[in-house]
Order: sequence, then structure tokens, then C-alpha cells
Amino acid sequence: MTVKWLPGLEIQVQLVVALLLALLLGAVFAWISLLPSWLKAKRAASVATKNAERLERELNQLKAQGHTPVVVEEPMPALPIGPSHGI
Repeated sequence: MTVKWLPGLEIQVQLVVALLLALLLGAVFAWISLLPSWLKAKRAASVATKNAERLERELNQLKAQGHTPVVVEEPMPALPIGPSHGI
């Protein structure tokens, strides 16, 4: 197979090599484009873990002092009735 880059610049490669190279370039591009969202999710998970640990410490301190914490749960929001696709 002949891969033509620019006029006068071409290379002979096997089709299998060209397809594997295209697959590899696509995977690298996908990994690089998803990296920011992965890092953002990792930071969010770290913050959530720290907050959960802090709240658990506070709860244990309240229990050790003899206070019974009151947990107020918010009611679940009403779910829309009907198809979710808008038809």
C-alpha cells in the first residue's frame, strides 16, 4: 500500500502496519483527550472522601459526648411521569 503525505512524499507500507498505526494513534488521542476529565473526577472523589471522613469524625465526637444526632432526610423529588424521550 502506498501512503501519500504530500506531493513527492510517499511511503510503501503493508496495510496491516498502516491500520495498526491508525488504531494506536486513535487510542493515544482518546487517552489524551479524556485525561482532564479523569483527573477532575479523581480530585472530586478525593474531596468527597475527605468530607465523609470529617463528618464521620464529627459524628463519633458527638456520640462520645452523649449527644444523639438527629438526621433529617430530604424527601425524594417527584419523578416525571411518562416517557423520558420527550415524545
